[in-house]
Amino acid sequence: LLQAAAEVTGVVVDTAAAEVTGSVVLDLSTKTIATVSKAFADLSVESFGQVEASAVSRIKAKAVAEITSAAEVVVAAVSVQQAANETVVLAVEDVDVSSFITLDNEGALNATIALNIQEVEAYLVTTIAPVIESGGNFVAAENQTAVGTVVASDTVGDVLTYSLSGADASALNISNTGVLSFVSAPDFETKAQYNATVTVVDSNGNSVSQAISISIADANDSAPIITSSSSFSADENQLAIGAVVASSPSNAALAYSLSGNDAEALSISTDGVLSFVTAPNFEVKASYSATVVVSDGTNDTSSVIIVSVTDVDDTFIIADTAVTLTDYYPLNASTVTNTLEYTIVGDMANVDLRVTPLNLTNMENAIYGGDFKTPVLSFGLSSLPIGSGAEAVTINLVDGLDASVDSGERQVSVQLDIEWQSDGSTALISVPAQTINAFYKTVAGVQVDVQVPNGDSDVLTITSDGTDYPATLEIKLVSLIAQLSDLPLGEILDGGVYHVDVTTSMSLEAPTGETLKGVSAIVEIINPFKLAGSKITLQDTNPLDGSTVKTDHEASLVGGFLTVDLRSAPLSLGNIENGLYGLDFTSPAVSFDLAAIPTGAGTETVTINLIDGVDATRDSGERQVTVALDIEWDADGTSAAITMPMQDITAYYVTREGVQIDVGLSNADADMLSITGAGAEYPASLEIKLLSLITKLSGLPLDDILSTGVFHMDVTTSLPLIEPTGLAVDGLNAIIEIADAFTLADATVTLQDANPLDGSTTETDHETTLVDGFLSVDLRSAPLSLTNIVDGLDGLDFTSPTLAFALSAIPSGTGTETVTINLVDGVDSTRDSGERQVTVALDIEWDADGTSAAITMPVQNITAYYLTREGVQIDVALSNADSDMLSVTSAGADYPVSLELKLLSLIMKLSGLPLDDLLTAGVFHIDVTTSLPLVATNGHTVDGLKAIIEIADAFTLADATVSLEQENPSTGAEIVTDYETSLVDGFLTVDMRSSPLSLVNIENGLDGLDFTSPILRYGLSGMPSGSGSETVVINLIDGVNAIREAGERQVTVALDIEWTADGSPVSITVPTQDIAAYYITADGDQIDVTLSNADADIMSVTADGEFPSDAALEIKILSLIAKLSGLPLDDILNVGVFHLDLTTSLPLIASTGYVVDGLKAIVEIADED
Repeated sequence: LLQAAAEVTGVVVDTAAAEVTGSVVLDLSTKTIATVSKAFADLSVESFGQVEASAVSRIKAKAVAEITSAAEVVVAAVSVQQAANETVVLAVEDVDVSSFITLDNEGALNATIALNIQEVEAYLVTTIAPVIESGGNFVAAENQTAVGTVVASDTVGDVLTYSLSGADASALNISNTGVLSFVSAPDFETKAQYNATVTVVDSNGNSVSQAISISIADANDSAPIITSSSSFSADENQLAIGAVVASSPSNAALAYSLSGNDAEALSISTDGVLSFVTAPNFEVKASYSATVVVSDGTNDTSSVIIVSVTDVDDTFIIADTAVTLTDYYPLNASTVTNTLEYTIVGDMANVDLRVTPLNLTNMENAIYGGDFKTPVLSFGLSSLPIGSGAEAVTINLVDGLDASVDSGERQVSVQLDIEWQSDGSTALISVPAQTINAFYKTVAGVQVDVQVPNGDSDVLTITSDGTDYPATLEIKLVSLIAQLSDLPLGEILDGGVYHVDVTTSMSLEAPTGETLKGVSAIVEIINPFKLAGSKITLQDTNPLDGSTVKTDHEASLVGGFLTVDLRSAPLSLGNIENGLYGLDFTSPAVSFDLAAIPTGAGTETVTINLIDGVDATRDSGERQVTVALDIEWDADGTSAAITMPMQDITAYYVTREGVQIDVGLSNADADMLSITGAGAEYPASLEIKLLSLITKLSGLPLDDILSTGVFHMDVTTSLPLIEPTGLAVDGLNAIIEIADAFTLADATVTLQDANPLDGSTTETDHETTLVDGFLSVDLRSAPLSLTNIVDGLDGLDFTSPTLAFALSAIPSGTGTETVTINLVDGVDSTRDSGERQVTVALDIEWDADGTSAAITMPVQNITAYYLTREGVQIDVALSNADSDMLSVTSAGADYPVSLELKLLSLIMKLSGLPLDDLLTAGVFHIDVTTSLPLVATNGHTVDGLKAIIEIADAFTLADATVSLEQENPSTGAEIVTDYETSLVDGFLTVDMRSSPLSLVNIENGLDGLDFTSPILRYGLSGMPSGSGSETVVINLIDGVNAIREAGERQVTVALDIEWTADGSPVSITVPTQDIAAYYITADGDQIDVTLSNADADIMSVTADGEFPSDAALEIKILSLIAKLSGLPLDDILNVGVFHLDLTTSLPLIASTGYVVDGLKAIVEIADED
């Protein structure tokens, strides 16, 4: 530092002297400071103040002065050594500075301090003012007077005095020690700020002032204020309620609590949010009250609150009174579903499910392990609630029909909790974790308690897969009970009748508005015979030839009974009479196919009732036979046997007059119920022999009882039997008819018609179908001759067309019957607008002895009417005239007799009608309805005939021969070859490859040379009178069949023709037209061509030719195709085999009477070489 200072000032520093001087001065200073510090340390802290500070400052100044003087002495000593050129070496003891240093003596120092203090004190006391050391801002709590203290200081010995002035001085006090206070306790709400000036004066009159401000702190002297309503509303089935809103005037923290009646059901959060501990149920409790207390720690405010529970849509509403029971059959893994009606009794849906017994095998599988599905009761739901809830479910299973546990009855009771949640469109039911409690009461009344951890407790479910309702409530009847493995379930869930109650606290509502607590059901568990379907097969015997007739009938289950009307298949009186008179007899039997056979055995009852008429109630004048017996059955699941134990069978007969005759029968041919295993489709069949037992009641007038007539037969049995859908079958209700009838030999009907031109008769066979009791047949394939009908109308020689049915049996007896004939335009039996109708009704009488029969018409006025096209009805009457419309002949070779129906014999006599307009060419529907006892070959009753007929004026072929005529192009000679045709599906079919067509002749035609088309010639035995426009379509295809296959070619030509005939000469022409044609190549490409009329003479009628008639129909098979110049004909009409089709609407009939729609011929083109 010295060097730097010297450089700045331009002087030279004596470094050595400076170092010595500095060392000595430092040593002196250190000693002096230490002495002074010790002196001050001895001073009393309490007395140390401004006076002492002033004194110390004076001592410090004196110490500096003394050290400075000592330093000058040292410097002088150093200078001496330097002047002598001596090395400067100087120690403190070498320099006497005692005359300068006085403060290194403690005693002297203390004396100096004391003196200085006196001097300073005297000055300060008289001249220095006090000092206020405290701040000017105070905070004071309201409602009390204390404020704080004004802190001030002054020199020792001064006495301080405090005073207040300013705006709020009068409201304040200050003590002689500076303690501030209020005259009166302040109120924050009245005045929150006070301002004043405090003045401090010492004893010498020196003063100091300070402005002060006092802020009043608002004290917690106001209770909390509740601003929310005391009334709350909350939806049921949920926890939330609302919030209690409160505030503190002092902004204190608030605490909430509840007390009172329903406080335990409610909870309140630290923020005042109210909620339920458990979701409320409006139907259980609709209002809650409690007291809410709000506290700020000092003050409390309370309020009574009311929580009203709102009734929301928490109810599952059942759609209707239908309940569906679904059960499972493990033997064939099938499910059966049945819908029943329940009734509301009290608050339970009551249903008797015994009509749909539960399957015992399914129950056993649940108990012992196996294929098991719990039976399910389903109720359609029309609406679902919105919400959730916790509910209870209780299941009680009791022996017997009612819910009461009577002496000797067992009971199983199970209770569990469930939870549900629904959004209005879907719902879920779940079972929370729990221990399920249950108990079992034995037959002796001993209660056994059991517990089950959650195990298959899916007893209630909501599904939404129904088609009729938005959702379905399913109750699984035994799913939980089957899990109670500690109970003797094999004994409990055995065959028998039980009452099961399923109750729940869920809110259920019936469609009619009633509240439901559950379902009360009667169930039955059985191991049954199960029917495979609703079909019943009736077997009866024809005693004339011993044949068996089987007819199938559909039964319906009505009131637990399979109900069927078997009158469509009458029972043979002859067979029954054989049984009555001890001849060969086979009881009529009904059989039911079985889909399942039980395992077990049993003793059952069977009761048979046979009553006159169609219903099961004996009315006045009706007879009744009743038979009751016991049967036993034994089955192993695949086969079964039904036997009758030894017993006296009881029976009685009620006469027409109501007199009851009791009879008895010891076991005699009591084989009326049996199980057979002969069926190919099912494992077995159940057979009921309808009359096997009744025919043995020799004590009754059976020949009078079992005569012709209609009867109602009931067979009631306790045999465990169910139909395919699981419904219990208690027996059979059947309407039967015993008849002695004309029996058809087969389904064939022969149509006979006359050709008046040559007097020949044509016979065509047609297959009939029995539809709703009527033999139905379409006879349009064999049109009726218009000429024959016109002859009848004109009074000429006329033979009515006749339908003949072969008979295999003729009854013995007589009867009076009715016949009704309807002839209607068109193909159906309903007269439509614009159609005509003729209706004739008459009576007939028949007499038969079993081998021959006669049908006659008694004298009567026959009624008839005619409906015109406009719908006007014309009534006519006819006295008996040629009314031989039904007859029985014995001319048949195959059958003993035939039944003949003369279709138009009666209508032709209705001279009062415009028959010449009515019976013209056209299509008609003819119905013949009769009460004549007539049975089809399949055993069904025949009520009549429904036939479609056609009356036509047509070209009639003389025979089945067709002649192929062609010219030898080399010689010009005519070559004629005859072929026999076959009528197949309306087409004359012939293979003419044995006489190939000449390729040279065809090439001549293609090259424009002399060409004659090959001709097919058919002899005609009759020609129409009239005219018409027809179509002709020709197809020429490679190969031998009419279908074009891949790689084959095809030529098709279509045109219109016109014909005119008056019965002898005929003209066939082609009107002016563009003839459309197309060619399909071997690759399948179609080429369309058009031909204007050019040698279109493809069909003609000639009067020459050596045929068995005077005319012939000629078809020029290639005349038109050869003119299609737009086609590659030289490639098409080449050597090969072709199929030629010619289809025409020309009215043409074969010699057999059948309609001919055209020609199908196989031809070959060959090179003459």
